[in-house]
Amino acid sequence: MDRPLVDGLGAVGLGVLVLVLLPVVSCDLRRRRVPDPLILAVWLGGAGYALVRDPGRPAVVALLLQTAVAAGLLMLAAAALRRWKRMRPLGGGDAKLLVGAVAWVGLEGAALVLVLASLALAAVAWSQPAPPEGRWASPRPFGPMLAGALVAVAALAEILR
Repeated sequence: MDRPLVDGLGAVGLGVLVLVLLPVVSCDLRRRRVPDPLILAVWLGGAGYALVRDPGRPAVVALLLQTAVAAGLLMLAAAALRRWKRMRPLGGGDAKLLVGAVAWVGLEGAALVLVLASLALAAVAWSQPAPPEGRWASPRPFGPMLAGALVAVAALAEILR
């Protein structure tokens, strides 16, 4: 008998992930910012799912440590880029969403989410004609790209489980 790609718990987890990401994407597209309560919902959903998948104290400690490491690395990278290039690489909501992704896919998975989202944004930018003045009037929203990449990485993780 063939095994399904994703078990029942995995399907429920992916459904919850999509449900908590829909308002994030909607807010980022409409207002160009993501409120903190929505980011918290992403992290809490991932934390709850991780604890259901792997209950116990070590899982909680690992989740908190990975979240702290991700937040610290993003803050260091942003500070370095602001100082070196005088640029803001990620908006605050995008960085917090990436930290929220850690609860769903772990630290390594969040790195893959960032790479995939960056490639998706580059593809969108390259598919559009360049503005006459050479720069976009406003930055492209990155939250939808992060959300899509997070769902893809989480689904891949469930398939490989």
